[in-house]
Amino acid sequence: MWAVRTQGGEVRVEPGEPTTTPDATLRTDPLTLNDVLADPRSLDAAVADRRAEVGGDVRALRAAARVGQLIEEPRRSGALP
Repeated sequence: MWAVRTQGGEVRVEPGEPTTTPDATLRTDPLTLNDVLADPRSLDAAVADRRAEVGGDVRALRAAARVGQLIEEPRRSGALP
């Protein structure tokens, strides 16, 4: 389990359970998580076919996925380590 926090455009990923009540939760396998981070629009399909389960503020979850996409795209292109 990982806790992902976004605040003020900054993303922090920490191993373990969240220490505070999360705004949103996402339970899924690593491959589906990668898909959602690469393309946040895939979240709906993952939920529909039960590869993912969401809870809480889905808008916050979508925002976090978009932030993840902004981080992953430059990394894939070689712009980030």
